[in-house]
Amino acid sequence: MQKVNGHIQEGDSVTLRCSTETCTPQQGPFAWYKNQLLLPQATENVLQISSVSHNDFGNYSCGLKNSITTSADGILLDVRYSPKNVEITISTSGKIEQGNSLTLICASNANPAVTNYAWFKIRDANVSSIGFDCEFSIKAVSQKDDGQYFCTAKNDMGSQNSTTITLKVNGPTSNRHVLLTATAVFFFVIAVLLVMFGLIIRRKQITRKKLHTEQTPAVTVTEDIYENLRQSPESEESHTNLLYADLKLPSSNSERPCSNTDAVIYSLLSYKE
Repeated sequence: MQKVNGHIQEGDSVTLRCSTETCTPQQGPFAWYKNQLLLPQATENVLQISSVSHNDFGNYSCGLKNSITTSADGILLDVRYSPKNVEITISTSGKIEQGNSLTLICASNANPAVTNYAWFKIRDANVSSIGFDCEFSIKAVSQKDDGQYFCTAKNDMGSQNSTTITLKVNGPTSNRHVLLTATAVFFFVIAVLLVMFGLIIRRKQITRKKLHTEQTPAVTVTEDIYENLRQSPESEESHTNLLYADLKLPSSNSERPCSNTDAVIYSLLSYKE
C-alpha cells in the first residue's frame, strides 16, 4: 500500500492504492479493511475518499478478496480535526448538597489532543471565566455556586464549546423548609389524635350514664289496699255472671276517730253464676 504523505485534514481528498510484488490489479477483486473490519463497497485496488472526515480516521489495509492474507504493510489515515462532541460530566450523581465536594470534567474527541481548556460560569446574565484545566473542582459547594457552567476545548485545528449545565445546590434554606413542613405535619397529626381521643372518652361517659339510668328501679308509692274476696256458691237460678260488691267506706274526717293507722277499705265481693 502506498503511504500518504503529510497531514490530512477534514475536507481533504485521499487516494489509497493496493499493490504488492505478487499482486497486480488484474488479479482482483480486492478487499479493503479499516481497523480489521471489511469495507464491503471497496472491491478495486484503489480506495478513493473525496472528502475525509474525523470518522475516516483509522488503520487501513488491503488484499485479494479470495485470500485470507491482507497486505503486510497497513497505513494509518491520520485525519486531523478540531474538538468534537465537547460535553461536561459531573463526578457526583443525584442532588448536590451544600458542603460536599464537586468536580466538573470537560470531555471531547479531537486529533490532535486538546491543548487548552477554559471554564465559564453564567449567573444573572453575567459570564465569568473560572478555570483553565480539563477539570474544574469545588472543595465545598455552597449556594453561591448556583448557576450555569460550560467549557471550551481547543487544539491546533480549532475549538468548540460544550452545552451548558445548571448546578442547583441544596442549602440550609431548603433543609429548613423541609424541617418546618415535617414539624407542621407532626403537630397536625397529634391534634387529630387528641380530638379523636376526647370524642371516644365523651362517648364512653354518655354510654355509662345511660346504662346507669336504665338500671335504676322505678319507685312508686301506693296505698295499702286490703281486699277480702269471697266467692259465693253457685246459683242455679241465674245463668249470668253477677258481681256483687259491698264496700264499707270510712266516715268523714270529722267523724273519724284519731288513730295512727291508715284508713282501711274492706271489700266484699260475691261471685255468682
